[in-house]
Amino acid sequence: MEKISTDALLASFFARDDLNALTAQAGQLLDCPILILDDAFHVISAYCPLDFRDELFQRTLRQGELTFEASAALSQSQTLAAGAADFVRPEGGTCRRRIAPLISTGVRLGYLICPDADGHLSKLPEETWAAVERILAKQLFIETSRQDKPFET
Repeated sequence: MEKISTDALLASFFARDDLNALTAQAGQLLDCPILILDDAFHVISAYCPLDFRDELFQRTLRQGELTFEASAALSQSQTLAAGAADFVRPEGGTCRRRIAPLISTGVRLGYLICPDADGHLSKLPEETWAAVERILAKQLFIETSRQDKPFET
């Protein structure tokens, strides 16, 4: 399989209008599972490699949202509140997660959650994270805007 790059992710953003496809590509680029949550902690999109096992991740997918306790823990992070990514180890999870706010046009639309099963996420370049977060936030903004105006074509 061809290695995904941030340039390929950006090209897909312009060529397609599909958050799920972008989420899968971002997961392949980052080499990790991904959850994209809206600002109410509902799962909007997800990518999970077949070999990844984490009960908390799977439960969130099944329920379609973070539990109240997990969302409350996110709300307590000073780093996330300041608009920056943070690594947290949630209770019941098998690994820590990199959580980043997805912000577009100055509005926090949701969160990007990436479980770090093998510890490689902290070694990825900040430029890679910034590109992935910007692209996913912009697509989330587009899809959220479309939902707010269902009668427009």
